[in-house]
Amino acid sequence: MRGRTLTQELIARHNPDIVAAAMAELQDYSERMLRRTIANLPDGTYHGEDQLDARTLDGLQSTIRATVTIQGEEALVDLTDSDDQVSWPINCPVASTHSAVMTVFGQIAGRRVPTNDGTYRPIRIKTRKGSVLNPQHPAPVRGRMASAYRTRRQASPWSGDTEPNLSGGKRLY
Repeated sequence: MRGRTLTQELIARHNPDIVAAAMAELQDYSERMLRRTIANLPDGTYHGEDQLDARTLDGLQSTIRATVTIQGEEALVDLTDSDDQVSWPINCPVASTHSAVMTVFGQIAGRRVPTNDGTYRPIRIKTRKGSVLNPQHPAPVRGRMASAYRTRRQASPWSGDTEPNLSGGKRLY
């Protein structure tokens, strides 16, 4: 509500066209900055996988598989090879999957890039319906955020000891 109120006040104080143009420019700025960040990453295709730590009665595990392709100033994060959705609540809604991936790129970019629609433009995220990262109703979700944290880790172009410190000294997964 506060954001809506502040936006309405801004529009009342200034020409609505100027406010709309400023908002569009902020999104374009975020896109340019994130593209610049991605362009500084080494081009290549990176693979990662991790199993969700699920202690279930059936003993099944679920694996997240990510292929991240950095090409120029764009990135493709392909999660389609991740396991099928499961009957216990570790499935990750697709919105949380996207958020986890974008968190990685936000950490790489740092605080200088405002988060908005522009930050999504240079990044494509592919999931598969019916997977643990894009479950379909009535799959249970969000029992634990482990799947989102693991997605975030696998979406990083680095793994293990080669990963730079992106979080001020604390791992976020």
